Amino acid sequence: IINADVVNPGEIKSWHDLLDPKWKGKIIWFDPSMAGSGFNGVSTLIYNKILDWDFYQQMVSRQQIQLTRDLRQQVEWLAQKKFHVAISAESTPVAEFIKAGVNLRRVVVKEGTYVSVTAGVVFINDKAPRPKATKIFINWLLSKEGQTLFSREALRESARVDIPTHDLDPLILRQPGEKYYPAANSIEKWIYEEQEKYQQMVRENFAPLLK
Repeated sequence: IINADVVNPGEIKSWHDLLDPKWKGKIIWFDPSMAGSGFNGVSTLIYNKILDWDFYQQMVSRQQIQLTRDLRQQVEWLAQKKFHVAISAESTPVAEFIKAGVNLRRVVVKEGTYVSVTAGVVFINDKAPRPKATKIFINWLLSKEGQTLFSREALRESARVDIPTHDLDPLILRQPGEKYYPAANSIEKWIYEEQEKYQQMVRENFAPLLK
């Protein structure tokens, strides 16, 4: 995400453009060493071979990146122009600031991006009380009415293709022809067999920023 008052949307076309010295000290990243969008972003791009560890090592050593564990603060600081670029920013506060008139823009890079279901997963607790009521509620939540309400309030695109999107920022919508990769944490085998390994590798790579 960029603040388009200080960054030309055409300046960043690739992840590797962020290695330009002009972005030194101007990037805020949601801490990838903890569970959340930061870790999901790094692990997914590595898993799908979109980027490699050398790229992240260069980012850490050269760009004086600021890490944060406050998703709201990350977007506020971007809106206030304390930083010009935000990586792994949460879509809901971004959409709220855009709706309020702040000139934030999403950048689509040529390498593509990933799709994740983690912000909209539905699960049922085993042996939960009133299973019939639970089934009725979830059936409604996944209906057109339920998903329309969810999409409008959460400012997110539904997986259903019949849900209105006119109130959403067009840049968060899935676009025909763009490259999309499955998020690593949406793959059960990866979760059980590789997630811990990736967490350790991320912590080692970003260690200089965590001190």
